[in-house]
Amino acid sequence: MSTTHSLVIALCLGSLMCTTVLAQGFRLEPGNWEMTSKRRMSMMPGEKTETDHQCITKAQTDPTQAMETGGHCQVVDRTETDNSVEWKMECDMDGTAATGTGMVHSDGDTATGRLSIEMTVQGTPASFEMEWSGRRLGDC
Repeated sequence: MSTTHSLVIALCLGSLMCTTVLAQGFRLEPGNWEMTSKRRMSMMPGEKTETDHQCITKAQTDPTQAMETGGHCQVVDRTETDNSVEWKMECDMDGTAATGTGMVHSDGDTATGRLSIEMTVQGTPASFEMEWSGRRLGDC
C-alpha cells in the first residue's frame, strides 16, 4: 500500500472515531447512539453517507485524542466550551503532510460535528470532508 493511501486511511479511521467520542465538557449522555455521517474526498467521486449504531462509553470522551490515535496526527490547537470543542491538527505519515480542523457540538442527547483535512498527494492538492449527526437512543 502506498504512503498516500496509508495516510488517507489513517485520517479516515481517525475521523470515523470522532463519531464515537466527545469532549469532557459536553453534556453528552453515554449510551446507544445512532450516528449518520456524510464523507467526501476530492480524489474519489461522489459522497458516501452511512448510518450506524454505536455504544458510547464514558471513557470515549475526547475527540482530540482520537485524532492522535496511531501517532500520525497531533492536535496543535484546541478550544472547548460547555457544549462544543474545536481543534486544529497536523498529520504526517512517511513524509506526506496534512492539516485539518474539526468541531463537535452536543446538547446531551444529540450531537453534530465536522472534520476537514487538506493534504498534497504526489504534488496534487487533496481534501477530505466529513459531517455527522447523532442522537442517543437509550442505554447500551
